[in-house]
Amino acid sequence: MSLSTSELATLFDELRASGVLTVQGFVEALNARGVLALDDRLWTPTKVSRALSAIAIDRDRLAGFGPGISPR
Repeated sequence: MSLSTSELATLFDELRASGVLTVQGFVEALNARGVLALDDRLWTPTKVSRALSAIAIDRDRLAGFGPGISPR
């Protein structure tokens, strides 16, 4: 099962809260859960790093908008 980017961000947050703190830890946890990467394949350290970077960029971009304001 492949997740949307926002679902993936939530899952990364949940994994982090449960103690997963390394790229390899994310790889192992995602693959163990049967979560496929956005290309519908298994996770690798490179894919996790890219996903974490993309999520951080999206969060930084959205942080510039105040309450009730959303990006187009």
